[in-house]
Amino acid sequence: MANEVFNALDIAKTQWYHFTAIIIADMGFFTDAYDLFCISLVTKMLGRIYYHVEGSTNPGTLPPEVSAAVNGVAFVEYSNKKTRGAFIAAVFAMQGLGITAGGVFAIVLSTLFEIKFKAPTFEVDPIGSTVPQADYLWRIVLMAGALPAAITFYWRLKMPKTARYTALVGCF
Repeated sequence: MANEVFNALDIAKTQWYHFTAIIIADMGFFTDAYDLFCISLVTKMLGRIYYHVEGSTNPGTLPPEVSAAVNGVAFVEYSNKKTRGAFIAAVFAMQGLGITAGGVFAIVLSTLFEIKFKAPTFEVDPIGSTVPQADYLWRIVLMAGALPAAITFYWRLKMPKTARYTALVGCF
């Protein structure tokens, strides 16, 4: 019986449900990639805001143990035989989009903050070169990554079990 069900699933046509499942899986990879690759930009902001050393020749940087802790914290099937490979490729392709989105969002937001909150260069005024509003910048960058994660979490809660899983559980 199970083999008949699996054979029927393997030759089934691609339906809207399949694309929905792929989009949900894509968002998971997008969110992971966004978080993993914007964190390096966020650590630069954190060093500049919280670890400025008076008389230093360069803007503040995080101590190695703090940087390692912040970067470390960032780390805390549905288709038929015919289209399975394409769907898996689509999911993994979202990592590139997430990487790009994280970097672009951080850079664009940094530029907007720089335009809105003018400050002298570090060479002219080391203390005054980091405006107080910069503290909001790294928070906004990280919070933006939480939006697709929350949407993905909600969608995954509402998503029904796959026919393959249901058939497999029903056989035992």
